[in-house]
Amino acid sequence: MGKHYPKSFKEAFSIASQDEVKGNTFLTTEDKKYLFTNLTIKVNKINTLLKSKGLERGDNILLSLSHDFDMFCMCFAMILNGITVIPVDPNTKKNKVKGILSNARIDGWIIDKKNEEYWSLDSSKKHIVFEASKASENSLINRLLKKNNTQENTLDSAIENCVEDNNYADISPDTVCFLIYTSGTTSDPKGVLLTHNNIISHLATLSNQYQLKKDSVLLNILPCFHVDGLIQGPILSLFNSIQLVRPFRYQISKIPDLLDTIYKYKISHFFVVPTMLYMFDRFSTNPKEHFNTKEFKYLISSAGNLESNFWNRFMTKFDVKLINVYGLTETVAGGLFCGPDEETWKPGSIGKPIDCEAKIIDADGNTILNNEVGELALRGEHIMKSYLHPKSNPDQNGWFFTGDLVERDSEGFYYIKGRKKNVIIVGGVNIYPEQIIETLNQSPLIHESFVYGEINEVGGEKIIAAICANDNVEIGDIKAFCNENLLCNQIPSEIHLLDKLPTTASGKVSKELVIEKIKKVKEQSNEKHSSGDIKEKIISVASESFNYNFKDYEINLGPNDIDGWSSIAHLDFIVQIEKKFGLEISVKEIMGIDSISKSIEIVNNKISR
Repeated sequence: MGKHYPKSFKEAFSIASQDEVKGNTFLTTEDKKYLFTNLTIKVNKINTLLKSKGLERGDNILLSLSHDFDMFCMCFAMILNGITVIPVDPNTKKNKVKGILSNARIDGWIIDKKNEEYWSLDSSKKHIVFEASKASENSLINRLLKKNNTQENTLDSAIENCVEDNNYADISPDTVCFLIYTSGTTSDPKGVLLTHNNIISHLATLSNQYQLKKDSVLLNILPCFHVDGLIQGPILSLFNSIQLVRPFRYQISKIPDLLDTIYKYKISHFFVVPTMLYMFDRFSTNPKEHFNTKEFKYLISSAGNLESNFWNRFMTKFDVKLINVYGLTETVAGGLFCGPDEETWKPGSIGKPIDCEAKIIDADGNTILNNEVGELALRGEHIMKSYLHPKSNPDQNGWFFTGDLVERDSEGFYYIKGRKKNVIIVGGVNIYPEQIIETLNQSPLIHESFVYGEINEVGGEKIIAAICANDNVEIGDIKAFCNENLLCNQIPSEIHLLDKLPTTASGKVSKELVIEKIKKVKEQSNEKHSSGDIKEKIISVASESFNYNFKDYEINLGPNDIDGWSSIAHLDFIVQIEKKFGLEISVKEIMGIDSISKSIEIVNNKISR
């Protein structure tokens, strides 16, 4: 590779502590910059805190903090001590946490206080609980008003009197660094074991492939509890001693501000998922200007396949080179790279394997030739050690079977052709319908359910649920159960109550017959409500898009009030309104829709013209 890369997290942290680095910016958020010296001091103090609480090498510790900088510092301190980090989103539903606790040996937990009781954690375990630090606690307005922002029981208050301890022992490369859950509720969550060697070796691959330099600046606002947000965010930043920018939570209304960030912070590498690209395409007003800076190099898409026509159209419209990364949690973050170098770049493909081996196998396990479709298998240093409860994947020879069906052309480029696994991709995240069915069927309201994915108009897929329920059960009742028991990205976009689930002759539920039956139900529903007023129809669309049973008096609720009002759901809401009323809503109008009442006003104005 030429360039020297750290051989361990200890070496990477040591480099970040050097005089020529520690004055540089590590993390930029909406209202604050954190230097590498802030990072190293805090991590060293946390090291003292961890030891005082009895946390030690080999412990499996659940980590869930909502404040980014606190989360990153705690994560680094744990890694440097040889503690296995189990990252969990603070917004995770309690039944999923229960599934993790029953699946893994948990020695303790470090979390936001708000979840201590909600998750019903065992207080006899090693644990540290913090009040969530306020992101705006050092804001200018608070300083001007001399507002007292002192919070008790935050991470900062916990380490205030701790001495700095930078004594970190050498960690074996085979030590498990992360235990990351890719799916699951209670019966079969998939815990992926990633070693220090898996992570470090792949960080070198990512750094080399992305051509990172000392002045590179990363923009990555993906969730830091998944590999694309965590590995290709703060960990890649620490590994290279470069700046990471995470200005705010991703929302449609902030897309202009997000794209302006490229100029503001001199971004060189911007990490996205395909759904974000579709939104940029829809809502950008000056496409050729956004990436036209001397510092910007690459727009990097991961966690999903890119359709070739959209890929080429996007690059032409925005005048930017778009590269794509194929990887899974089980492969750390990548494996095959389409770009940026010309040798691996071919829009429409997932590129070629870098620093690993790839082969395509048929149903009998035989390696097949070019221009034939089969399952992709990968082998390399970045391939996970195993699942928490080992299966035959990876096999005894180190081959990991991805479950994705691919084809290789004569030039060595790989193309996704389908999925062997029954997976729905929502916003770049793998969602397993079996896990949703399992949760739905636990409800006393439901006899039977079936879940599948359907391509939506905003890129990616949406979740459809067909349900046989008790008499007098309404869709709103089912949605309430989903909101309580499923993650936001697991909640079905559409719920259809059927008298029974159609099956094949063998008694197996038929996806094709379910789709056909739902289509008939929709047609009947459209006829039934064709004379309804605008308000009623928009409330119906909103309830479906946001997985929330809106009442007439709740039409002033908006994104900050409804958990399901994500950027993807917002765009789906707009698309469904346009289809239902046969009109087009402008970008400016879309940005201004911050409540159901505002959308009703816009549609009324357009129809009355």
